[in-house]
Amino acid sequence: MGLINDKTMTRKIILILVIAVVPMMLSAQRQGRMFDDYFEKFKADRVSYLTDKLDLSVEEAEKFWPVYNEYQAKKEKLMEWRRESRGYGGRRDSLSVAEMETRMDQQILSELKVAELAAKYHKEFKKLLPVEKVFQLYHAERDFMSLMMRKLQNDHSQPSRGRGKAKSDKDN
Repeated sequence: MGLINDKTMTRKIILILVIAVVPMMLSAQRQGRMFDDYFEKFKADRVSYLTDKLDLSVEEAEKFWPVYNEYQAKKEKLMEWRRESRGYGGRRDSLSVAEMETRMDQQILSELKVAELAAKYHKEFKKLLPVEKVFQLYHAERDFMSLMMRKLQNDHSQPSRGRGKAKSDKDN
């Protein structure tokens, strides 16, 4: 009888763990997909915004966008490496001196790599576009990021949809 109760108890524990863990895993996957969708929309909005601001001819666009997209992909990989190299464990005040030095060195190295990449592609952009349009590109990128930051702040300051008070007939 003890063996049956042990097996039954083990099955119940496993079932409880599965019931507890599966929803968390599904939620993490859903959040990952939501981030991927948001990031894809961000990239599409950036292309649309820059296209409008730069007023590229068809010939310029055909040459420019593949190089710009390559630059952005390499820059994203560097930024991902930067985030990963910072580490996520523990608080900053609990780091050893050696860990602090490593993180600082990695931060400087990542900034240098981003600057080198920007310098390389700056030369490429000047080969593809008139200097005035390259100048406009940098300002348009900065303006787009400011616009997105304001939008993000506004989205977070607004009550979430589906939460809070329901709209009355007067509100519609």
